[in-house]
Amino acid sequence: NSARALLVEHGAPVQPVQQAPPAPPVVAPRSSGKDLVIGLAKEIDAKNLAVFAASLRQTTTNCDLVLFADRPSIDRTLNTIVERFSVDLIPYDPTTLDPPQLRKFHASTLRWPLISRELDRRRSRNYRGVLFADGRDTAFQSDPFGAMLTSQQVFYGFNGVESRTIG
Repeated sequence: NSARALLVEHGAPVQPVQQAPPAPPVVAPRSSGKDLVIGLAKEIDAKNLAVFAASLRQTTTNCDLVLFADRPSIDRTLNTIVERFSVDLIPYDPTTLDPPQLRKFHASTLRWPLISRELDRRRSRNYRGVLFADGRDTAFQSDPFGAMLTSQQVFYGFNGVESRTIG
């Protein structure tokens, strides 16, 4: 109920949960198609984006890479990296998000509705696998989908380890 209380506190409408009809899957079963890496990076430093995008492209090219970035972070250097590594950059402005309640949330929370909308928009692409990643602190050492897509339907979750740092 803490999520419900948080929504009420921020003025978001709270309605009873209703059973919705199942949506068609974003990930296609038994597909040999492309994969998708998607995430949000608020105030991303160009060095972090370069490591994130370059390491992904070195491990797989059969992948769309989508990154939401707040408008103030986007500069010439970021655009150069985006072009070089084929990143679908989607600028967002936290002060203009709809519904207005989203504007009050931290980026770690507001990314989920943005990602959900983008997944809905890309549904027809029938991705083989989808990975949610934080572009500010992720580097790839091998194809992330090679290890994960060994069975039909799999969900992996990882809770970050704050006590350990890289470097």
